[in-house]
Amino acid sequence: MKRIYACIAIVGVLLSVAFYSSWKVQSFADVISADLDAAAEAIRNADHPAARQALADGAGGLAVHSDGRFEDTLNQESHQSSLAVAAPSCRAA
Repeated sequence: MKRIYACIAIVGVLLSVAFYSSWKVQSFADVISADLDAAAEAIRNADHPAARQALADGAGGLAVHSDGRFEDTLNQESHQSSLAVAAPSCRAA
């Protein structure tokens, strides 16, 4: 009986994680969509500085490297701290 409860708990956790990640992706898409709509409206009104600003706001915490790679600067610190906690033996010496 304990195994059944453990399986139900595992399924519940997996479903929770799936719904949370889906919600995060949807909220990110909503933010980007609003920024793109603002940029398109500014372009239609021939307000190019406002369009440039709207696109910059949409890019938010992304940094573009000289080789074309993107880096998420907003979540970089939290990502590094989670790596340090999750796998301390994998850090470079």
